[in-house]
Amino acid sequence: MKQFIGFVFIIMLFSCKKDDPEKEGPCGVKNPVEELSWLKQDIELFTSKPPYLDFAYYTKKYKGERVFWLYSVSTFGNLTYRTCDGARKYIPTPLPEDKETKDFITLLLSSKASCPYLIWSTPNFQKYTPCP
Repeated sequence: MKQFIGFVFIIMLFSCKKDDPEKEGPCGVKNPVEELSWLKQDIELFTSKPPYLDFAYYTKKYKGERVFWLYSVSTFGNLTYRTCDGARKYIPTPLPEDKETKDFITLLLSSKASCPYLIWSTPNFQKYTPCP
């Protein structure tokens, strides 16, 4: 019986999916800030502006796909996000039972709640909203 359990364990271990893109990183790249052209262009735009700008990009999975959102201390209520290809999307009004969308809206509106998802920020943003 022990041999059978060991055999099943080995089969399960080697049958795991190896090409999971999340193991490579968001959108199948190791460094989205450098490797996603639309994200790199946005960041270059924000870093070329005067130092008073306070922007940050966050990423997580939402509704089964990798998404990115921009947050700024000086703008409130941005309920848009972008997908891996850079397409902009708007958050739909959540249905009462749609906890995932409600939680995502909370993240979009709160830089502190979003800290675990931070991938880039301006130095000025870090002054206003330091993430550990």
